[in-house]
Amino acid sequence: MALDPGKRIVQSWRTTQFEASEEDSQIEVVLEEVDGGTKLTLRHTNLPPHGTRYEQGWKDHYFNPMKEYFSSHS
Repeated sequence: MALDPGKRIVQSWRTTQFEASEEDSQIEVVLEEVDGGTKLTLRHTNLPPHGTRYEQGWKDHYFNPMKEYFSSHS
């Protein structure tokens, strides 16, 4: 894990859907100050072949709920 407070987080990530023989994937979250807010960039690397399906999960379970929450609490 790596942490640059307020700027970057890097961590290992896996799910129970990964096979035991598959390595952990890696998530990197980069935060950048932009006019009127913060830009969040997520890079999810070292995924197994079936890993592309997690892209929609990030949208459905994280980014869309965060967008809704922060737009109603700003």
